[in-house]
Amino acid sequence: MLKNTVLIGLMLASCAVWGAAIPRGSAYDSRIQHVTYDSQNATVVNTRPGYLTTLLFDDDEAVL
Repeated sequence: MLKNTVLIGLMLASCAVWGAAIPRGSAYDSRIQHVTYDSQNATVVNTRPGYLTTLLFDDDEAVL
Protein backbone atom coordinates (compact mmCIF):
# COMPACT_ATOMS: atom_id res chain seq x y z
CA MET A 1 0.00 0.00 0.00
CA LEU A 2 2.74 2.46 0.95
CA LYS A 3 4.73 1.49 -2.14
CA ASN A 4 1.75 2.28 -4.38
CA THR A 5 1.15 5.61 -2.65
CA VAL A 6 4.79 6.64 -3.08
CA LEU A 7 4.77 5.54 -6.72
CA ILE A 8 1.63 7.55 -7.48
CA GLY A 9 3.08 10.57 -5.69
CA LEU A 10 6.27 10.40 -7.75
CA MET A 11 4.31 10.06 -10.97
CA LEU A 12 2.22 13.13 -10.16
CA ALA A 13 5.29 15.14 -9.17
CA SER A 14 7.05 14.27 -12.43
CA CYS A 15 4.12 15.62 -14.45
CA ALA A 16 4.49 19.02 -12.82
CA VAL A 17 8.21 19.18 -13.63
CA TRP A 18 7.88 18.84 -17.42
CA GLY A 19 6.84 21.95 -19.22
CA ALA A 20 7.28 23.68 -22.52
CA ALA A 21 6.29 27.19 -23.51
CA ILE A 22 3.94 27.23 -26.49
CA PRO A 23 4.14 30.51 -28.46
CA ARG A 24 0.90 32.49 -28.81
CA GLY A 25 -0.20 34.13 -32.05
CA SER A 26 -0.30 37.90 -32.34
CA ALA A 27 -3.71 39.59 -32.30
CA TYR A 28 -2.68 41.67 -35.33
CA ASP A 29 -0.97 39.03 -37.50
CA SER A 30 -1.53 35.30 -36.92
CA ARG A 31 1.78 34.48 -38.65
CA ILE A 32 3.73 36.19 -35.85
CA GLN A 33 4.06 34.32 -32.57
CA HIS A 34 5.73 35.32 -29.33
CA VAL A 35 6.51 33.76 -25.98
CA THR A 36 7.42 35.35 -22.65
CA TYR A 37 10.94 34.41 -21.60
CA ASP A 38 11.39 32.14 -18.59
CA SER A 39 14.81 30.60 -17.98
CA GLN A 40 13.18 27.47 -16.53
CA ASN A 41 11.12 26.65 -19.65
CA ALA A 42 11.88 25.11 -23.00
CA THR A 43 10.16 26.63 -26.01
CA VAL A 44 8.55 24.63 -28.80
CA VAL A 45 9.46 25.88 -32.29
CA ASN A 46 7.44 24.26 -35.08
CA THR A 47 9.01 24.60 -38.52
CA ARG A 48 8.33 23.33 -42.03
CA PRO A 49 10.44 23.13 -45.18
CA GLY A 50 10.03 26.25 -47.29
CA TYR A 51 9.14 28.58 -44.40
CA LEU A 52 11.41 31.12 -42.72
CA THR A 53 11.73 31.09 -38.93
CA THR A 54 13.54 33.92 -37.15
CA LEU A 55 14.58 33.52 -33.51
CA LEU A 56 15.75 36.57 -31.57
CA PHE A 57 18.05 36.05 -28.60
CA ASP A 58 19.50 38.42 -26.05
CA ASP A 59 23.27 39.00 -26.02
CA ASP A 60 23.84 36.70 -23.03
CA GLU A 61 21.75 33.79 -24.41
CA ALA A 62 23.02 30.81 -26.38
CA VAL A 63 21.49 27.92 -28.30
CA LEU A 64 22.49 24.51 -26.98
